[in-house]
Amino acid sequence: MRRSPRRCARRPRAAPWEPGGLWPGAAPVLAAGLADRGERARIVFVLLPLVVSIPIGLWLAVRWAFIPHSCMIDDRCGWDATRASADAVRGTWWRTAVFAGVLNVIAYGLGAVIGVAVLLVTNASPQTINIAGALVFMLAIPYVALCYTLMYLDRTADG
Repeated sequence: MRRSPRRCARRPRAAPWEPGGLWPGAAPVLAAGLADRGERARIVFVLLPLVVSIPIGLWLAVRWAFIPHSCMIDDRCGWDATRASADAVRGTWWRTAVFAGVLNVIAYGLGAVIGVAVLLVTNASPQTINIAGALVFMLAIPYVALCYTLMYLDRTADG
């Protein structure tokens, strides 16, 4: 049966957090198996895709970490740069992930740690503390880019 525009306008769609809101095909499954659980079913329905997508996002973030470097150094574009980044990480994913994670934690956390230390040791104003943290951040980030570049060159070196 074909729906008329008038009938569609009268029947509002479910909100994204309600069963059937994002995936209408999942509503019968939830209704059959989780009908008596109510709110917990909605929470599981929303959080399960998020929990499943976190490892996929981390995997892709490490796999595509060298896309800017392949664009700038190897003069590649688009999917070719994506493939070059994936090739650079292939076989050394865990090493790349740990090294990049440690680099980013140090670089992004250093400004906050120094800002808290300045806050605890001195009577400086919040603006001064923010400036100190921003200066540390400004000085640390180029070294992260340099380390990423050296890591990319190491991964793509011949022989």
